[in-house]
Amino acid sequence: MNTNTTSSLVTLPRAGSVLVSVATALLASVPAPARSDNIYIATPLNSAVGEFTTSGATVNAMLVPGQSIPYDVEVVGNDLYVVNFNNGAAGAGSIGKYNATTGAVINASFITGLNGPVSIAVSGNDLYVSNQVSGSVGKYNATTGATINAAFVSALIAPFGVAVSGGNLYVADQGPPVFGGNAIKEYNATTGATINAALVTGLNVPADIEVSGNDLYVVNNAVDHVSLIDGVGFVGKYNATTGATINSAFISGLSSPVGIAVSDGDLFVTNSYIFSNLVYSAIGTLGEYDAASGATINAALLTGLNVPQGLTLAVPEPACLLLVLYGAALSVPLVKRFRS
Repeated sequence: MNTNTTSSLVTLPRAGSVLVSVATALLASVPAPARSDNIYIATPLNSAVGEFTTSGATVNAMLVPGQSIPYDVEVVGNDLYVVNFNNGAAGAGSIGKYNATTGAVINASFITGLNGPVSIAVSGNDLYVSNQVSGSVGKYNATTGATINAAFVSALIAPFGVAVSGGNLYVADQGPPVFGGNAIKEYNATTGATINAALVTGLNVPADIEVSGNDLYVVNNAVDHVSLIDGVGFVGKYNATTGATINSAFISGLSSPVGIAVSDGDLFVTNSYIFSNLVYSAIGTLGEYDAASGATINAALLTGLNVPQGLTLAVPEPACLLLVLYGAALSVPLVKRFRS
């Protein structure tokens, strides 16, 4: 027996550091997944919402049928919200709620009594919807459908696209410029107070809008139903904070464009109508472009759509297990010390 005892501190590896190393190694070994988010498009001509892949394949062109002139869609989690214009009749518009995977009805009358609803945006537990007939944007509870303020923003001319980012609500207001129309207006998403009623002006029938980072994308419908001139629609790109023009003709040559969505560096735009040899056709398309440069990726990603309007992309939940493991590792207590 050794009678000379030695006291020493032995520092063992932090348990959490082992988990961190394991989690980091696993994360690094997982290849970047292919895009698997799907596109949902409102198609009024066949009274339905269709689902498609970002590669252009049809999942279900009639995922949610029997709609009353659907104009816009939004997906949150596995909930799919559908805006029904219903001919713009006062009080006849509505928003239905459906299962985004199966199309099953959750509540077909989730929100009713709307006045010409055309666009929707959901942020957290708040749902905003623009009403062209009443010239207003209403605010509702996205979970229950309860009214928060049916005239959250009022005195608009003909509001179309709505978007929410950083606590700000953006509204594309159509109408004569002399009355403040053809502009993007900005409001406080909590109070409805005006931030800038002329954030972006000089537009040509602004339809849907999208905010991604500090970039604001605006669809200019620029439709000419009289002379049937094709390819005059365009998408402009602006600074979402200042409204400064980045490129007013970021994407051009579009045919009566309406809906827009940005995801993972890609920008998607619906072309509602195609004019060919002065023949007015209701067969529309979906084009795909680079959100940074505006370069065309596929101008005809989807074809043969029935007057496509608003669209949205549903991004699948990330593989969370490794992230949870990584987080757990970081929370493990510090070094333990033993005496021998």
